[in-house]
Amino acid sequence: MKKILFLISIFIISGLFLANSVLAQEVETGDIEEEVEEIEEVTMDEDITAEDLEVSDPKVLPDNPFYFVKNFWRGVRATFTFNKVKKVELRLRYASERLIEAKKLAEKTGREEFVGKAVEKYQKEMEKIKVRVEKFKEKAADNPKIDKFLDKFTEKTMKQQRLMDKLEKQLSDKPEVLEKIRSNKERALEHFGEVMNRLEEKDKIPERLDKNLEKIKGSKFKNFKNLEVLIRLENKVPEQAKEAIQRAQENVLKRLHGNLEKMAPEDQEKFGNYLDKVGGDQSIQLKALERLKAENPTPVLRQRIEQNRIQVQERVQNIEKDTIQLKEQIQGRVCVALWDPICGKNGKTYSNACFAKLAGVEIAYKGKCRVVKIEKPEIEAVPRLEPKPDATNIQLKNLIEEPKVELGR
Repeated sequence: MKKILFLISIFIISGLFLANSVLAQEVETGDIEEEVEEIEEVTMDEDITAEDLEVSDPKVLPDNPFYFVKNFWRGVRATFTFNKVKKVELRLRYASERLIEAKKLAEKTGREEFVGKAVEKYQKEMEKIKVRVEKFKEKAADNPKIDKFLDKFTEKTMKQQRLMDKLEKQLSDKPEVLEKIRSNKERALEHFGEVMNRLEEKDKIPERLDKNLEKIKGSKFKNFKNLEVLIRLENKVPEQAKEAIQRAQENVLKRLHGNLEKMAPEDQEKFGNYLDKVGGDQSIQLKALERLKAENPTPVLRQRIEQNRIQVQERVQNIEKDTIQLKEQIQGRVCVALWDPICGKNGKTYSNACFAKLAGVEIAYKGKCRVVKIEKPEIEAVPRLEPKPDATNIQLKNLIEEPKVELGR
């Protein structure tokens, strides 16, 4: 009987430890799962398709050994296109094709190096447009065909910038590719500014930008992305065109403010979630929020904007902190000012996967590291058996209450 009670005690204690262990394992497994929260508005503003850029969906990509044939026919077609406007239109088409190819490659694991090359080829096409336009002796106001091209060029460039923002977010764990995307995105925007400055009268630039930005489909928050691109553009255009870009920013800012004021409280709240998930440069987005706050919104909206501004400012500070801490590892490589937090297996939150990779830390899951509180299950008291007072049970009771056997010997 003594052995039976001893075995029962061991079984109960082992069961409790096992239950605790299983619970902890379930919590840990749940944490490793990737946090994915789809926000419809972000998808609407970032998911630029081949149809949006008016090109066909590519069947042959740069990682295909026969891709050179595609490039050969591109060259043949460009050589035998003699009209100056048709030539730059063709180059714009090639630029869009290159970016859609980059997008498709980004969706394929292990082909990241081709993404960087495709984006670089895109920028080269934009540069060729700029070189061709420098030879034009007419402006948009003098030639309807140039006017039509400039509209198309403006609309496509704005969409291309959004697409590259998404590529940065998708490939945030690939520092070498990020560097190429970022540098070529900025150079392409610079080429766009030079073409606009060459073909359009300064006082008509805001109207041109405004008209084509409005044509771009998107969410109810799309003007925030438009404002972000225009702030970037201001730093890329020649000095004489900066004032015109600033006026275009004011127009977009007024629309954004007006739309937010008309939104229901739940949609205003959703704007904060949108900012949390959308791609782009956090430092530029912070400037956009500061300017939005200066538009004198109603008290309720002003409070929401301020909350959003504080959150974005904290992200910018975290990105700067990561940059300083990983200065030696970065060594000229680029980790963009993108807030796409991940939790490393060391229990530390990084601004995005790029910083984690440079730190040599494996990713545990997407999102900030969470403090997990494991609640231990309540242990019910085991009812004490009161044995009948016969001689055998009295002897057994004495053995339980005053054990003389030393366990472990």
